[in-house]
Amino acid sequence: MEKPKKLTEISVPHLEVLPLFVTLFAIGISFAELFARDTAWVFFSLTLFSVMLSLPEFMHRFRWHFLAIAAFSVGAFYALVNTQPRFDFPQLFKLDGIEGRLSGTFRGEYRSGNTGAITFRMVDAVFEFDEQCVIIPTAVNCHISKPSLLPEPEQTYSTVGKFSISQIDITPIFKGADLHPESSSRNTSKLAGRLQRQIRDGLKASLPPRHAAIVTGFILGDTSSINLEDRRLFKETGISHLLAVSGQHLMVLVMLLAAIFHWLKIPPISRSILTATILGVYAMTTAGSPSVWRALTMYLCVATILHLESNPSPIRPVAFAAFILLLHDPAIFSNAAFQLSFTAVIGILFLRRPFEQLFAKLYFPVFLSRYLSVSLAASIATLPMTALLFGTMSLSALVVNPLILWVFVYVLPVSFLIVLLSAIWPTMTLLIAPALSLVIDGILAFLQKAAAIPGHFFFVGNLSGITIAGCFAILLYIVSLCNLRETELSTLAAIIKTPADPNSEKNGKIRAPEFSGNNGVSRKFEPGIEKPIAPDYRINSPFKNPKVVRDIDTTLLNCRRRPIKSSSNVESELLPISLLSIDNQNLYHQLMDLDYNSLKLEPERLIQAHTYLLALVGGEIINRASYHLSPPPQPGDVKIEYVVRDRYLAISILADALLNSKLLTRATDENFMLIVSRAQAIYGRARNQLERIIVNSDPNKAIDQHLSVRRDLLCWCREFVEFDQEVRRKNHTELRPEQ
Repeated sequence: MEKPKKLTEISVPHLEVLPLFVTLFAIGISFAELFARDTAWVFFSLTLFSVMLSLPEFMHRFRWHFLAIAAFSVGAFYALVNTQPRFDFPQLFKLDGIEGRLSGTFRGEYRSGNTGAITFRMVDAVFEFDEQCVIIPTAVNCHISKPSLLPEPEQTYSTVGKFSISQIDITPIFKGADLHPESSSRNTSKLAGRLQRQIRDGLKASLPPRHAAIVTGFILGDTSSINLEDRRLFKETGISHLLAVSGQHLMVLVMLLAAIFHWLKIPPISRSILTATILGVYAMTTAGSPSVWRALTMYLCVATILHLESNPSPIRPVAFAAFILLLHDPAIFSNAAFQLSFTAVIGILFLRRPFEQLFAKLYFPVFLSRYLSVSLAASIATLPMTALLFGTMSLSALVVNPLILWVFVYVLPVSFLIVLLSAIWPTMTLLIAPALSLVIDGILAFLQKAAAIPGHFFFVGNLSGITIAGCFAILLYIVSLCNLRETELSTLAAIIKTPADPNSEKNGKIRAPEFSGNNGVSRKFEPGIEKPIAPDYRINSPFKNPKVVRDIDTTLLNCRRRPIKSSSNVESELLPISLLSIDNQNLYHQLMDLDYNSLKLEPERLIQAHTYLLALVGGEIINRASYHLSPPPQPGDVKIEYVVRDRYLAISILADALLNSKLLTRATDENFMLIVSRAQAIYGRARNQLERIIVNSDPNKAIDQHLSVRRDLLCWCREFVEFDQEVRRKNHTELRPEQ
């Protein structure tokens, strides 16, 4: 009799409902442009009808189809409801042929003609003529015959010309000769306006005019003061995105605020609230591009997920940010800044990994391959969209962006420092401003060299949407091939590492699916029979067994964090909370709250308490060990075999891998090695205690063993932290040899 083939375990990804819903919602918004506002009730009825059809059990087979139709139709309904009602169009005929000055915000994309003229759409327009000011209630199509500059998304411009309005329900046309940049601060609030003026005045007083204009564009996204030559230089080298406040600006600001708040010993939750408040004020101060609101929304999503200990997913914050922006303004879907911002982020999510693997094969250092892969992924993902929106492509951006972004991390904090010092200590800016000017001159010189490369920037004309969609389809196909290859290699590695089950092969039975209950016991189901089976975890390290790691991870995700109602157990003689880093103080509260009485009432939380213990001590080891190693460890030096979703379990596994790696041979102090050698034994005993907790044969005995290990491990942690602080204090107070 032929033996049945061995079944390999593969992980089937769950359907990401939120990104799918937002995608269909956005398609519905775009589709709504084909219909009149009065037809919104049709899509509302279609939404209700689709939802009702998805409810019956006999329609379960087609449930996802109906829900997809509902997501599409609700997007169209929402867009039609939010469409502005028709304005009194005959009133605009009075402006036909009148000459004046029109100012407004450029939105969408521009089209260039054969004679050099450009056509674009201007919103929030104001028409000034004969000392009168008229607010235009609709968008205006601007035709500029001889433009001295090319417009950029979400920037404010003005032009002198005359209206041409000849037909009803046709977008008004304004014909002008040239285009002039304007300040974009007229739509801001009083607080934001005062901050803008303070920033502009501080930069103008500290930097030369050319440098002040560029730095103002970096900080506020306002390019009105940048001269035509520099504006064209930024555009042709593909780094105009630096002049539109986006995620990279907020990322630098978040890192700066995190360092300051950590130095001030502000708790993590308060730190996130303060950071979100400062980012919100900064977003209102800028030109208000959709990219900055996208980045702010994503930060709020990620911060909330981390504090709630939810299951994170990289694509969900992006989808949620897009959904929030579309709810606020459905018309933003056609905004060029909105499209480019989300295209860049999605490109980083999907293209970063293949590029990182390519650089790894070329023997690039880990930190360099990660940095280059992120920049290259964003640049390649936005190339087709840039060609569609602007009709141009900059190949030099693939090289310039990675080399400029790391300088930008220096320019932005120093610019904020100059603005702050100009208000409280103007004399000090004379010492810092020349260094920033020197860096700006270096950036401009580098961009001029890049712009001199033949073929670095060219026009591609008016490409069709189908062509651009085909480019993105090719990119997605390449990514899918890379992911499929990686999945096959991972499955093959699992087959090699996992021994075959002799009983299943002998009896010719397929192993039943397993799951983990709240108490961490793995159970196997057969039809009509429920029988818990204690798994065999007789190995040296539970973290080396994928079954153990998977069961612990699943149990921790099902065991939510217990609310702390009192602080009676906060202070402990074993390890005072003041010795811990700010990030671990909240975890210490949770660990101390799970005392003997709590674990007796809820024994299923024993594995949670033990993981908290390992993560608390492991976090201190990870944060402090690098100071005593020379050279310090770099990302990627410690290899982790398994991916887990619970962050405390991830910290525990990483700390265990660090304690058992060759990195400790870099220690510069024998006393450090003696302390760490003791940690290897104590931490290993606590790690192996997880085996008895999972089997859970005697809960009372397991609780006593956990409390015993907790006492020993916290005592060691206190000794380690005090040793680390003493070494740092000693090194700080010692005089340098040259002194």
